[in-house]
Amino acid sequence: MTITYVRGPKDLSNGEYDRFYAPRIEAAWKRGDSFVVGDCQGTDYMAQRQLAELNAGARQSLKENSAGALVIVFHCGKSPKWSVNRRGKCRHETRGGHWFEFTKKFAMWSAADIIIDWHRCTGEGHCDLHL
Repeated sequence: MTITYVRGPKDLSNGEYDRFYAPRIEAAWKRGDSFVVGDCQGTDYMAQRQLAELNAGARQSLKENSAGALVIVFHCGKSPKWSVNRRGKCRHETRGGHWFEFTKKFAMWSAADIIIDWHRCTGEGHCDLHL
């Protein structure tokens, strides 16, 4: 099983997400990858939302990947802040207790086989980093 870490900027626009992230995440989801993602606005939140929609659609249509992908949201402190639905619950499995941002990021990076990331400053569209 491949574990894909999705990371990126907090100030990502919907257009940037749709162009540089959504197709890569959907392709990884169709391959049957599992995902780790952080608990933050921007890329993290958009990826969580997309994965929840893909999993919900799979359960409704009972296709091959009917159980959906495993998505684990890593967060600092006792509970996620950005990863909650209207009932105050996270849509995905969570891993918390990280008191520092760098320990949370290290845990996600350590768990991953592939990273989906994009950087505005390079002018590059996207990169999949194979660890």
